[in-house]
Amino acid sequence: MNGKYCGAGMIVNPYGCMNDGLLDICWTHDEGVMNLAGTAGILDKAKKQGGLQAYDKTLTFMRGKKARFAYRGMLGKSMPAAGWGN
Repeated sequence: MNGKYCGAGMIVNPYGCMNDGLLDICWTHDEGVMNLAGTAGILDKAKKQGGLQAYDKTLTFMRGKKARFAYRGMLGKSMPAAGWGN
């Protein structure tokens, strides 16, 4: 994301800045948050508490000029030979 806000004015990334030329990235490694209920909880904090989820230890925030992502499959499932959705 580039800025702080998304949706209906939720402060999803309180560290985001539109004019710094950097990409702001937020992610989690906590399996308790990697589901619909966990994501809803984080978004609820973003909406009702004005970005206090930034202090939640389940999230990591970084920024940079370039990003490289490596997908290693779904949790507990190996990737089919034909790929996902093929």
